[in-house]
Amino acid sequence: MPSIPVIVPIFNRPDYTQFFLENLYRTKHGVEIFPIIVNNGSRKVTSSLLEKWVTQIPPQGIDKPYLITADTNKGFSGGVNLALTYLKEQGRLNSKICILHNDILLTENWLKEMSEVIETEDTGVAVPFTNYANEMSMCVLEMREKFEEVKISNKDRATADILATVITKVYGDLEEFARLNRNKQQQTARYCPEVSSFCILIKEGMFEKYGFFDEDFWPKGYEEKFWFSNLQMDGWTCMIATKAFVHHFGNITSDGPGFCFPDIMRINEVKFKRKMDENIQMRAKNTTDNLK
Repeated sequence: MPSIPVIVPIFNRPDYTQFFLENLYRTKHGVEIFPIIVNNGSRKVTSSLLEKWVTQIPPQGIDKPYLITADTNKGFSGGVNLALTYLKEQGRLNSKICILHNDILLTENWLKEMSEVIETEDTGVAVPFTNYANEMSMCVLEMREKFEEVKISNKDRATADILATVITKVYGDLEEFARLNRNKQQQTARYCPEVSSFCILIKEGMFEKYGFFDEDFWPKGYEEKFWFSNLQMDGWTCMIATKAFVHHFGNITSDGPGFCFPDIMRINEVKFKRKMDENIQMRAKNTTDNLK
């Protein structure tokens, strides 16, 4: 079975990026993965970190990572699209594709569980359980509440020790918590009304059929929801892989120095509603034209 491309756009935040990359190499994913790291216009410290990291020999189960470097910040959509363009050029766009943020921690077999869920007939997108997401249906509420109590400011720099202390306070042992979560889940999947791009697995062929992310949602916010709305209108669903658990620190790359996440989201929400109205009208017109 070919490896699953895992796209990670990164814009600064070397603290969280280092923590994420170490976790990526330490975790047993359950399937072969091919990391595609997009340096999305980061400053020197993060750029140097990524350039050094991709020279390391990856552990078993992980293909040699590929680094794409953008001169300026293309936004989250633009960063993802750079990686999708590369996959298209390599003839690998028609495969399962995973997208991750660099402020998460993965746990054993997370992608195996998500990959199995996405095999169901009408599932277009799979997401994991997590501690922190806008869509409450994806959250383990107890862990969200614990995390909110110890969450450090998104604008503060963090060391590996600080981040590890946060994880310990919330879970004790993250892998043990994930194992217990897998064992207690009676169903492998349940319906999720929306998607969130912090950790998302897309079914084969979806980017070929529905195109790439809309780069008008800059720097990020609502791009995945607008893209997924086309799938929903064609009957595809998003499912939570209940046995997969991923820790999410939340909004790190869009709410650090120089960003105001609430303002960004308000602007992009207006764009989202306008684009949705236009999309619905266009679909209605196409349906009418086809009936003539």
